[in-house]
Amino acid sequence: MSYGQIEIRGKVISEYTKEPIWTGYEIKPNIEKHPISYSSEDGSYLIEYLEPNKEYEIILLVYGYEKPLKYIVKTNNGITYKDFLIEPNCNWKTKAQNDWDTSKAQFLLFGSIAPIMNTKADDSFEKKYGIEYFDFGCQPPTFECIIMYNEKIAELMDEKYGKTWRDKARKDIIGL
Repeated sequence: MSYGQIEIRGKVISEYTKEPIWTGYEIKPNIEKHPISYSSEDGSYLIEYLEPNKEYEIILLVYGYEKPLKYIVKTNNGITYKDFLIEPNCNWKTKAQNDWDTSKAQFLLFGSIAPIMNTKADDSFEKKYGIEYFDFGCQPPTFECIIMYNEKIAELMDEKYGKTWRDKARKDIIGL
């Protein structure tokens, strides 16, 4: 096995959703000038060109997280498999409850660079249920935090209105 065949592979997984995070992160060993690895569509990463039987500090930069996450991984003589389970740095269920209690509840959307504007039906929904749609555009917080918030708001909506509101809600609400 040569120097170029030593690698670390795995997935970055959300502790909240238990699903691979397939976008919005960079991962690399703490080695100057080592290339950055990005996730593939299935959430997997690959770090190549490492030395065998050596400990590496792995730096994980996840979109929406304030600080890089750091892990120590020791390579073997071939492929080392390492999944990283990351916990979102938020407690948006509490924020959702507070927003609900103060009549400031929203459904959070991620519209990217070109958000989808409200239709007349959306405006009617907001008025009828006393809730607003809020689109972060291309600068959303951590995806899991949006899911956490929307799930709590949906739970509160179900308690108050039953589940009939769901048929009238926008289909791009994350987490429903």
